[in-house]
Amino acid sequence: MQPSRKELRPYQVRLVTDVCRASGDVLVEQPTGSGKTLAIVTLVAMHLGRRFTHAVIAAPQEQIEHGFVHRDYQTVAYPDCPGVAVPAVAVPKELIWGARQSELGSVKRLLAYLRQPVPDHALACTHAALNCLTTDALPADLSGKALFIDEAHHASADGLSQIVSTWRERGGQLFFFPGTPYRGDGRPVALEGMRLLRRSLAEHVAEGFAPRHLDSEIVALGRPGDAITAGQFTGEDAPPPSSYTDVDYSTILPGGARSTIDKGIEVNGATR
Repeated sequence: MQPSRKELRPYQVRLVTDVCRASGDVLVEQPTGSGKTLAIVTLVAMHLGRRFTHAVIAAPQEQIEHGFVHRDYQTVAYPDCPGVAVPAVAVPKELIWGARQSELGSVKRLLAYLRQPVPDHALACTHAALNCLTTDALPADLSGKALFIDEAHHASADGLSQIVSTWRERGGQLFFFPGTPYRGDGRPVALEGMRLLRRSLAEHVAEGFAPRHLDSEIVALGRPGDAITAGQFTGEDAPPPSSYTDVDYSTILPGGARSTIDKGIEVNGATR
């Protein structure tokens, strides 16, 4: 019986290829639902034991961490291209272990993993587990160790930003995968010198990969006379601060669930 497999979409091939070509820290911005998990799994499978010896994957929630560990596919294939043959990438079940599966607990398991000489697997944890680390507990040398942060707009938050900075200062490599290019509190998502790779929601829609029907509503925010830059108008940059003052609105999700955004900062408990 053939192991289950997933095939990369053309835009995923481009993003994976661009990340492979980048030599330093990378930020990959992709809209929600465009396959960040699949891209991270593919990159880990391709480079673990080659480009880096260790790979830590930090997800914002336990359910997302679970998706990295308990996958329903063991092979990632490239789409057929005339005249081009690209071998499939093996992503066996034992490729990524869950930090919470250990009797040590997520934090101690994470530290034990970083101290292993040459592990044969990656480790997935939550942002909360990563945030519980102290800079003193981290190894003094993190060279050859990669940190993948899913929903990386959280990486500049207090606490987690210290771990990220220390990781970089001690020679580790960073791979950010946010769904949005900015935060509501104005803190930057990308670090200085990061290679930025972007797929916008507009591109996702134009190429036919987004949902067929998108309901949208335009609401005027801010105060009369506020100056709006071109980047703010198109959504590339965060809106002016006045747009976040005393604004409460909500989005109706599939199935009738309501996601409330309070003052443009808290989205289901996650800072944006």
